[in-house]
Amino acid sequence: MTFTPASTRRTAIRIASAAAIGAAAAAAALPAAAATAPVKTISMRDDFFVRAANDATITLKKGTIVRFANRGVENHNATVAIGPVKFRSGKILPGGVYRKQVTKTGKYIVVCTIHPGMQVNLRVIK
Repeated sequence: MTFTPASTRRTAIRIASAAAIGAAAAAAALPAAAATAPVKTISMRDDFFVRAANDATITLKKGTIVRFANRGVENHNATVAIGPVKFRSGKILPGGVYRKQVTKTGKYIVVCTIHPGMQVNLRVIK
C-alpha cells in the first residue's frame, strides 16, 4: 500500500476542480445553438498550428465552432490579430482546448502571442 500525504491529495483535488470549472466555463461560453454547429479542430504543436500540407488558409462555414487543441508541451493561445471579430483564448495549457464559434464572414489571421511567427489563416464563408 502506498502512502499519499494529505497535502498531495488536496492539491490533486484542487487541480481536478479547476479543470472541471474551466471546462464548464468554456461550455457555458458557447450559445445553445452551438450544440448542433459543425466543429473544426485546429491542433497546436510547439511553435506551429497544424494544417494540411499545402493549405495556407483554412476555409470554414459561418457558425462553425473552431476548436483550438494544444497538443504540444508548451502553453499557447489563439488570438485574432486581424479579422472582422476579435477574440483571445487566454492561456491554453498542454492538453487543453479553447472553442470559439465564428459568426461573421471574412478573413481572420490567428496568432499565438506567446510564440512569434505562429500563425494560422481562417476564411469564414456563408
